[in-house]
Amino acid sequence: MKRNITAKIAIIVACILVISLNLNTLAQVNIEDAKQTVIGWADENAEHISEISHQIWEYAEVGLTEFKSSDLLVSELEKSGFGLERGLAGMPTSFVGTYIHGTGKPVIGILAEYDALPNGHSCGHNLFGTGSVSSAIALKEAMEKHNIDGTIKLFGTPTEDTHGGKVWMAREGVFDGCDVFLSWHPGTKNDCNYGSNLAVQILEVKYFGVPSHAGAAPEKGRSALDGLTISSIAMEFLREHMIEPMRIQYIITDGGQAPNVVPEYAQMRLVLRGPMMKDIDELRSRDGGIDDCLRAGALASGTDVTMQVVGAFYNKIPNRTGSDLIIENMNYVGAPAFTEEENQFVQTLADKYNLPLSGLDSSIHIPIDDTGKGSADTGDVSYIAPLIAFNTTTSAPGTPGHSLTNVEQVGMSIGWKGLVFATKVLACAGLDLLTDEGKLSAVQKEFQERMEGVDYHPVIPADLWPPIPKEQPADFKGPNVPDLPEAEKPESLLYWKIK
Repeated sequence: MKRNITAKIAIIVACILVISLNLNTLAQVNIEDAKQTVIGWADENAEHISEISHQIWEYAEVGLTEFKSSDLLVSELEKSGFGLERGLAGMPTSFVGTYIHGTGKPVIGILAEYDALPNGHSCGHNLFGTGSVSSAIALKEAMEKHNIDGTIKLFGTPTEDTHGGKVWMAREGVFDGCDVFLSWHPGTKNDCNYGSNLAVQILEVKYFGVPSHAGAAPEKGRSALDGLTISSIAMEFLREHMIEPMRIQYIITDGGQAPNVVPEYAQMRLVLRGPMMKDIDELRSRDGGIDDCLRAGALASGTDVTMQVVGAFYNKIPNRTGSDLIIENMNYVGAPAFTEEENQFVQTLADKYNLPLSGLDSSIHIPIDDTGKGSADTGDVSYIAPLIAFNTTTSAPGTPGHSLTNVEQVGMSIGWKGLVFATKVLACAGLDLLTDEGKLSAVQKEFQERMEGVDYHPVIPADLWPPIPKEQPADFKGPNVPDLPEAEKPESLLYWKIK
């Protein structure tokens, strides 16, 4: 009797193990099938994806005026069954597309940009926005077909190059609730480096003096330009006493109206960069720091000064685990090859613009700790949840960023190949994070370790908004320009008044 019971138990246990192994195998087959679904979708829709990006390339709408571009991307999401919110953080051209399946967990955020610069899409955001939207749609197709739980949130973020729209969206809580963010950017190679960049604060500094005839009665005047100049000289000496790679950059946006009139008003746009936001705060507040330099200019010239933060981006929190995941999927998908005709086109650009452009790079590069000296509004997003960002080849090595050389390449087949490749990689990485709890947990664990003891608080004032144009096209399908509160007058940095 005991032997029979023991035998039955052994059979039951064996059956459970077989079922478990079969389920695990099925799950593995499902993720592979799901990846083939998104890859197949991208291949089938490659021409349509390219046409959308080219349409946005032709629109070439600068920051906060991306009316046609946002309408076009929103229409693609709506046709695919995404729920839409528009006009977030006070910006009519911003939007969030959401798709929820099953339990709705985990939540994957995907970032999209679509603003141009005055010389056209010289940063390739026509590809960026299209690739991100396409990957979200491809993910939805796979989630439905393979019954994968989760939420996809596609964030349409305006004016990255001009005003840093993500900063306002972060301040207003638009990105809250995501478990991880995915992003990409057009580039000159396929890589996913895990370095950081520099935090930045942008200050608007104004000096107020007393006008007078500069020749007949100079003693009666107090020059606002003198105050600004003295402060700039003080900052030049401060450069000797900063940590690397702190940066001080400024331009004079108003230096007076006529040389024979003592300037009553002068204005400076001041940019401060540092490894982290706390380093900039320390440079400003320390004895002999930036704030003291500004006060010194006013004190020495007998003028008043005000200062207001008008922009601030945090540095990017890197994630090596996420970088490895992207490279794994790049290798899985396989980078596109470029034709002889495409390389010949690059050579014509090299001759046309007198640039040493190299042949197009189809290789996939190993991640490195590549910390840049620039800044981007994605930094704020990286403090909210792990951000995994990568580049794909959409132009030739040696192509200057923000150049007409770049404009030409991102508007044709070279850029389109990188766009379709990015769509596949984004979607495949998204599937890994949706279906493999271990991979998502590893990315989140690294994020939590890097964020230990780090404080994040939006630096821009609560009542400051982007300079949204009051006029918008009559056929724009998004919301009207909101009635935003006016920013309060900043308190003076100077406490010495003209006698």
